[in-house]
Amino acid sequence: EMVGSMGDLGCFSTYVVHIITTGVGGVVTTNNPEYAIKVKSLMNHGRDSIYLTIDDDNNLEKETNKEAFKMIDRRFSFVDVGYSYRLTEMEAALGIEQLEKIQQIIKKRQSHANYLIKGLKEFSDLIQLPVIPKDRTHVFLGFPIVIKDKKISRDKFILFLEKHGIETRYMMPLLNQPIYKEIFGKNIESHYPVAKHINNRGFYIGCFPELEKEDLDYVINIFKKALK
Repeated sequence: EMVGSMGDLGCFSTYVVHIITTGVGGVVTTNNPEYAIKVKSLMNHGRDSIYLTIDDDNNLEKETNKEAFKMIDRRFSFVDVGYSYRLTEMEAALGIEQLEKIQQIIKKRQSHANYLIKGLKEFSDLIQLPVIPKDRTHVFLGFPIVIKDKKISRDKFILFLEKHGIETRYMMPLLNQPIYKEIFGKNIESHYPVAKHINNRGFYIGCFPELEKEDLDYVINIFKKALK
């Protein structure tokens, strides 16, 4: 099954560093027409579904007086507490163009990840590299790594990478976020040892499509320099 098709609604971020980008924003998918209308209303300040786009009243002259007045009367009616989540035309155009190239984008990311896995395999006793089960695929938003060797400081390691021009991100399980610590208590991580381990030992490096072979070789060489 494809991600986004396993429930009534699927949510995707199109933030600037993600698989498909519109700069900011995101996409909701559904095959339920009622849900689609509700989502469009909520993203448009909770507006009445009779008028969700600027084109919805284009054919008023063809409607009966009753139907035309219903549109006019409800055009600025708001039936829910909604949000301002609309993309601009420019952002939507960027997303549609990239959607047409999504398989190329994913193939490049997968190719980069496979190259990094092969190049770093000799250090698999020190760092945990991504593993992809045979019945799955991975689009590699980032390239995830977990430090296995307890003698290696994750923070010193990523500092070394950053100083050599390799940007990193923490894996960020939700439990390490200040707001959740405030809600659930500072010791919440102790109840979830796997999340705690990943929070303390894991990080990502980039895997974006525009990387060239020399960039990937540079990353591998810097890892070798650090780990040796």
